[in-house]
Amino acid sequence: MTRARKSRRPSLFRRIAYMLMLVSGGGAGVGGWMFKDHPKVQALLALVTGTPIADQGGKDSADPVAEVVDLLEPAESFSQPGTYRVTIRQVHLDPNLFQAGHTVDIQAKVLRRDSQGHVTTLWDTVSYGERLAVAGRDDLIAEWDHRPFEVQWRPGDRLTVEVYDRRAGFFAQPKRFFLADPESASREFPLRPGTFPLQPDGSKADSRVDPRNDSIVLESRRVGDLNSPSGDRTASQDASASDDAPIVIR
Repeated sequence: MTRARKSRRPSLFRRIAYMLMLVSGGGAGVGGWMFKDHPKVQALLALVTGTPIADQGGKDSADPVAEVVDLLEPAESFSQPGTYRVTIRQVHLDPNLFQAGHTVDIQAKVLRRDSQGHVTTLWDTVSYGERLAVAGRDDLIAEWDHRPFEVQWRPGDRLTVEVYDRRAGFFAQPKRFFLADPESASREFPLRPGTFPLQPDGSKADSRVDPRNDSIVLESRRVGDLNSPSGDRTASQDASASDDAPIVIR
């Protein structure tokens, strides 16, 4: 025997807001009434009327009401100071940047630049081992899915990511790339989630290189306030922590 879930009737204000959405056009508006059997349209109706959604034949699917509410919730703000957890999901480099056969060790580091222009390295992937790929044979891709770190940020702080080849050799200048600095970098947390271009460091444009092939994928979210307990960890505590635990940098 299953127990029906008791749904909480939404506030009058929210129900009116949803009703306005239903009648204002778009996929769930008047023109979309013919699609009233669509799960998400039914979810909107349920939120407005406070009545449960009809049984869908026992299908194992996500809660459409939760999906609709998630879609209507405002996007997460990245302008608040605090502690942010960041993961570098993937780095991709154009193989035309390197001589065919060259073994590239793709590494990344997080940098902070102060108001005087001084740069400090906050986090470096080199301690997690090599990320090797052969130019002309392999896709030049590196990932650190299970190596999140936490950084404390306030408006005005300038953070960026540098990607570099650790196997450039003794006599060759290593190729370096930087996360493109958005105009809002000083007002919003610069390591926001998404896919972003990487800009080569001081090199001239190469007609063989498609700039869209140099990119970085970030995932991030705000996890606490400034000077929270997680942000007060010392370097020795970080060193003794589990390899998979987020490293907090300030």
